[in-house]
Amino acid sequence: MFQAEIADINEGPIPDAPELIQTAVARFEVYTAARGIHVPEIWPPLDQTRDPGRIADIIAGFIDLPISEKQGLLATLDPVARLERVHALMESHS
Repeated sequence: MFQAEIADINEGPIPDAPELIQTAVARFEVYTAARGIHVPEIWPPLDQTRDPGRIADIIAGFIDLPISEKQGLLATLDPVARLERVHALMESHS
């Protein structure tokens, strides 16, 4: 039998990071196009989403990374820092 303790984690208010969101979404489009990755329609579209944490989580699901790297992303609670890290990972895997 497995047993776990869980707790709800609240990231707090959604931080404003429009420039980071714009560059990360543009980089993601280049990343997926270069690798022939099909991204299903997301609602609202990434370029209209203002939550950097949500964008980071969606993009991270499509990046080809080892499990340990993905776990590290999950452990990054600050949404802006998480999106910055996702953006850097896309850059380094170009």
